[in-house]
Amino acid sequence: IEFNARFGDPESLNVLSILKSDFAALCKGIVTGSLTQDMAEFESKATVCKYAVPEGYPDDSIDDAPIDISAVKNKAFLYLSAVDMRDGVIYAMGSRTAAYVGVADTITAAEKIAEREVRAIGGRLYHREDIGTERLIQQRVDAMRKLRTT
Repeated sequence: IEFNARFGDPESLNVLSILKSDFAALCKGIVTGSLTQDMAEFESKATVCKYAVPEGYPDDSIDDAPIDISAVKNKAFLYLSAVDMRDGVIYAMGSRTAAYVGVADTITAAEKIAEREVRAIGGRLYHREDIGTERLIQQRVDAMRKLRTT
């Protein structure tokens, strides 16, 4: 069992992208011990997060390479990470560079949005095209079924 609270990770980006509640109020509830389950409300949506990383990531990442986010249509679900901005230009700095969270009624539709938008990020980046696809999800389901029968 893993508990993960790093806000730059896909697990948290997916969840926070559909949070309807006031995040600061939730944090206050945690700190004061007054958090109740009804304080956290989420949209009934599916999410898929795809990260763009520099060529060579993780072992031999290029860094200080310019990227271009101007073609991304909906920047509300674009999360920049290991970047620097100089003179109005964004530079990838060798690690996870940009995440895009597709939000839709189904995982399939969310994956298509995330794929379209992450592809719109220009620069010497790559991303896993299989994340969130029906094929990969089925592979994972099949693997879990196999483990259960062993």
